[in-house]
Amino acid sequence: MTTGSIALDLDEDDIFARPPRAARHQQARRASITCRVCGLVANVPLDHPALLCPGCLEDLDATRDRVADWLGKALARLDQVKVVWEAERAASPAADRWPAIQAALIAVAEKRARQEDLDRTWAKRKAEGGALAQLLNAYEAYARECDRLSAELERLSVAQTEINAAWLATNDI
Repeated sequence: MTTGSIALDLDEDDIFARPPRAARHQQARRASITCRVCGLVANVPLDHPALLCPGCLEDLDATRDRVADWLGKALARLDQVKVVWEAERAASPAADRWPAIQAALIAVAEKRARQEDLDRTWAKRKAEGGALAQLLNAYEAYARECDRLSAELERLSVAQTEINAAWLATNDI
């Protein structure tokens, strides 16, 4: 390319350029990631071995141990939530009605009943108040916590997958 009387050579493979243009271009190629373990946003090179921030990638054993600890706590919490729900259900004066409710939930899951019909009946029973409404509220709280823990377990599974990918990419096997 010529600009006035100056010739500019923009060849990417000019090995005499300092640093060579191809290397300078490669250094500029970075990506922004969100670490799958700690959630930190990091700017990393394109050849980064996994979706882990430099801190989590630095000591994979410690990162793996941290994820394993979080997994143990999430599973323990899931067990605790189940025990609390079962105790609330057993102590409820409406406990004898739970098998019918459970059958309705299963029928919806198996597509033998419509979700809208269940929702309408559920809302009606809650509006009536009393022991059954308390039982339904307790079940809703249990289901919400199970959903939250399920999302947490999925996040931890993704984190472990990234740790495994990083380990494979950084270790000769």
